[in-house]
This record gives sequence, C-alpha cells and structure tokens, in this order.
Amino acid sequence: MKQAAYIITVLAIGATFWFGIEAMGDKFSLSGLLILLLVSIPYLFGMGVLSRMKERRTTIMLSVVLVLLSLVGVYLIYDAFFLHPDPQSGLVFFTLPVYGLPMIMIVSAIAFVMERNAKS
Repeated sequence: MKQAAYIITVLAIGATFWFGIEAMGDKFSLSGLLILLLVSIPYLFGMGVLSRMKERRTTIMLSVVLVLLSLVGVYLIYDAFFLHPDPQSGLVFFTLPVYGLPMIMIVSAIAFVMERNAKS
C-alpha cells in the first residue's frame, strides 16, 4: 500500500510541476518554481509521515488520504488551467497548500496517536 501511495504522490508532484510550468508559458521564472515547491509541501510532508508508519491500519489510512489529496490537487490544477481557464486560475497554487497541509497534518496526528496506542 505504501508503494502505491508513494508512486501516485510522486506522479502528482510531477504533474503539479508540469501543469505549473505549462501555465507559466513564456513567463517562466524561479519564483514560479518556488510557488510550485510550496504546492508540493503537503505531498512531501505526507510522504515523510507515511514512511514512519509501521502499523497496518495507520499505513492504510494515511495512504488513502495521501492518494486522495494528490488526486484532488492534480484535478483542481487541471480544472483551473485547462478545463475552465480564468484570470484567477493561478490562485489554485495558493489555495492547495492552505487546505492540503492542515488536512494532512490532522490525519498525521491521528495516525501517530493510533500508532502509539497500538504499541502499548
């Protein structure tokens, strides 16, 4: 389960960077890459927490949340830039980390509590 979550999350990070660079077009800049890195922080944080999980229940729970977060994030970027392009589409890069990071942090806290209770 962990490997599937890692693969899907890495693909989501790659898709995020590709969509972001494609959206920049001629106006490619390093500050744009910094913003793309900011968008990837929830994915990277989730992968780091997932690597520390040992128990099956917490691994499954965190893997499912990480995969859903990855798929929803990529879909929102795709929707904002390709399905429904709008002048405000770039705001999706600022809203994804704002919603994704607290969600993965809450689930991670629950997973750590479940992991600690399983050991005792």
